Amino acid sequence: AGRYEEAEQALLKARDVAGKDPAVWNALAGYYNRLGDFEKTMGAFTKAAELDPNNPQGYHLMGSYYQEKAAKDFSLTPAQKRDYILRGIAAEDKALSLNPSYIEALVYKNILLRQQANTETDAARQKQLLQEADDLRN
Repeated sequence: AGRYEEAEQALLKARDVAGKDPAVWNALAGYYNRLGDFEKTMGAFTKAAELDPNNPQGYHLMGSYYQEKAAKDFSLTPAQKRDYILRGIAAEDKALSLNPSYIEALVYKNILLRQQANTETDAARQKQLLQEADDLRN
């Protein structure tokens, strides 16, 4: 209802009371995302994933947000875009280290590798990334 300060205070109070619950951090990340604060969003998602380190879903969630940011935010510099793509790949790699068959992580890593290939100027490196993406897809 536009009462952002009250919403943030409620979420911060929940964090103070139940700060070891990943769901609280995910809710806080969702709030920051609605405000358009990407760094705080990712910080909260990172904390949620750290609190549940054996659950690949938290890492995949981070990877998906990095992928979306790199794909849709046209205000990013090429260096920022590349950084977010690499962070997304690292997050998906973490998810896949926990569950090598995690389909969502395989799909997003494939997409992120293709995005990375689009940022490459070295044709050999670009071809290598596209081959890795194809291998994941297949």
